[in-house]
Amino acid sequence: MLMRAAKIAYLSFSLIVLCLILHIVVLSVPSWVLYSNGVYSSYFGLWRYCYGNVGGETCVSTIGWYVAVQALQCLSLIVILAAAVCSGISVFLSIHERVLNMTTIILMNTAAVFILIGSIVFGSRVDSIPSTVNLAHYLYVPYYFNIVCGVLSALAGACMLKYKVEYSS
Repeated sequence: MLMRAAKIAYLSFSLIVLCLILHIVVLSVPSWVLYSNGVYSSYFGLWRYCYGNVGGETCVSTIGWYVAVQALQCLSLIVILAAAVCSGISVFLSIHERVLNMTTIILMNTAAVFILIGSIVFGSRVDSIPSTVNLAHYLYVPYYFNIVCGVLSALAGACMLKYKVEYSS
């Protein structure tokens, strides 16, 4: 019974660390949308928007709904980092286990909500950017990895909840 509890706790911690790494990678990638037809190219992510023709490229900073998505994604990174610390202390040091487990559950589910809301806003508003094509059709791999990170965050929270309900004192 105790061995199964340890496996669930380690699984939850591993998922949290995986979410943290994946979210850092997703935040650092410059392009969530990538379009190129040989003459005109456009790419943008959370931090900048670049477009241009062959031989010249213009990059501009982002404003408006971008700022909301940036804030949600940065907050989710902070929340995942806090959850990793709480989970690590709880799993490996067994200090204040009950409080830290509950905190981890709340933090990971909050991170999942922030990530998924940010992804929904980005995906639904991407066509508001001036372009000659429907940019929603050119969402790039990091955008989808962000959604996976949100789902993994919820899964990590669920694993920690299972651990808390069944095994935590």
